[in-house]
Amino acid sequence: MACMSQDQIISILIPYIQKIMPNEEDEVLLAISEEVANFKNFLDPKNVNQIFPLFQYLFGCEETVVRESAIEKMRGIIPELDEEIVQKYLVPLILSISNLDAFQWKVSALYMIRMCYVKSGKDKEKLRALYFKLCEDETPIIKRTAAKEFGPLCLTIEKNYVYNDMIHYYKKFMAESDVIRTTILPSLVQLTKLSQNADLQRENIKFIVAASEDKSWRVRNQLSQLFPEIVNYLGTQINEIIPTLATLITDSETEVKISALKSLNQIITKIPPEKIQASIIPSLKNINESSKDVKSNVGESLGPIAQIIGYNAFNSSLGVVMDSLMKDDNADVRLGIAKSMYQIFLSSDGNLLTSTNALLGTMQKDTQYRIRECVYETLAKLGANYGMEIFKSTIEPLYFNYISDNVNSVREAGINSLRILMEKFGVTFILNTLIPKLSGFLQQGKISYLNRLCVIRSLEVCGEFLEHKQLNEALLPILLKCLKDKIANVRFVTIKTLQKIFKNFDANGKDKIVSAIKGMLNDDDTDVKFYASKFMEGYSK
Repeated sequence: MACMSQDQIISILIPYIQKIMPNEEDEVLLAISEEVANFKNFLDPKNVNQIFPLFQYLFGCEETVVRESAIEKMRGIIPELDEEIVQKYLVPLILSISNLDAFQWKVSALYMIRMCYVKSGKDKEKLRALYFKLCEDETPIIKRTAAKEFGPLCLTIEKNYVYNDMIHYYKKFMAESDVIRTTILPSLVQLTKLSQNADLQRENIKFIVAASEDKSWRVRNQLSQLFPEIVNYLGTQINEIIPTLATLITDSETEVKISALKSLNQIITKIPPEKIQASIIPSLKNINESSKDVKSNVGESLGPIAQIIGYNAFNSSLGVVMDSLMKDDNADVRLGIAKSMYQIFLSSDGNLLTSTNALLGTMQKDTQYRIRECVYETLAKLGANYGMEIFKSTIEPLYFNYISDNVNSVREAGINSLRILMEKFGVTFILNTLIPKLSGFLQQGKISYLNRLCVIRSLEVCGEFLEHKQLNEALLPILLKCLKDKIANVRFVTIKTLQKIFKNFDANGKDKIVSAIKGMLNDDDTDVKFYASKFMEGYSK
């Protein structure tokens, strides 16, 4: 096309494509729909209307993928068009295809209304009238499309038409089938966003409450999922819908409960403490559900609740729930409460520290590795929060057990959590506490090679925080000794570790490392020789 002049594109190429489209397969039509928008790059702005007949044909294709591709390409073009082009060509095109019999044209017209509305000038009234007309259409797919476009269109048209005209159709759609009701329901987000007036928000709140009482669980589930978006625009009026959320948490359908609890976990910090105690806590206590997903989400909500209302109120109202979840037979349920433990500890202002071993020590022995991963992160965060003295006296005895865990991902979680402590306590902690502790593990006669690998990886993290002299004096002697380990895996992992932190050493340290690894080029193990050779290649560059 770049080789053709504008006149040739208009007089030869576009008519040719128009001619072949009726006889082409859907795959070809899809390819055309994906490329037709690029024609505008080779046409003057005043001639861009020449490609609209191609779009018009694609808008009426039976294949949904082709039709939607054309609509999306048109969506990208319209912002670049002058209002005159939109009013002269696209508005008539919308009105024309909406009068054709096949539903495909009407569906495409519905999508086009919102795209063109802002630039349609005096034709805005015609587009609004067309939308209202199509809302009355009894064809299910047309009605669904009108419901789908309702919310975005509310954000596009003038506010006075939203509250005087559009609301009527929201109410009408909410009296239709559950498919239409679930399609229109997300528009509550746009309506609450538009409604800056308290009276209008009360009207929206009525819609929310009504949806929570809908006979279809799909509608109630949809509403539950929308809560995080809705509350963003309600301001202080959020208090009026918290009882509704509490009702959804105790819904008879498991899927609704799960969605409501997930939404609760996203918005709980926005809920006033008195509303949590009055509405949310009773609903959590009244859940009678065996579903692991429900109980897991309840567990995740307990931490934020404890921080908001305080540990004493939490323990008296939800302590029994917490104990029950910790003892549950399902690992996902126990993981849910494990994720809340850090916040529950913080809510106690240190009073729970005396129970660290009873609570976190028990979880640390859990057979589910994901729970143990969570525990080590919690221990590190608690140590960073409460300070060095508490860490050494209460947390350290549990924390370094990650080194001897039999699951690699748990050991990695422990290694990664070291950064939390290092960033909080600094180099002094690394030199005086951490490296001596890790070195002590290596000196134990019965430590397995997997545990030695974990120590080496932990030392690698230490190396990220140390300067030249500190690396040479505290870390390098330990790693050079590990290069002589009898287990090949330990030797080549040490080489990889030194390669990662090599740039942090000074010239003296680098010379010692290179000399040691050069001597491993003839190692008995193939993998060790490979990594030693790879290190030397990188060093020579």
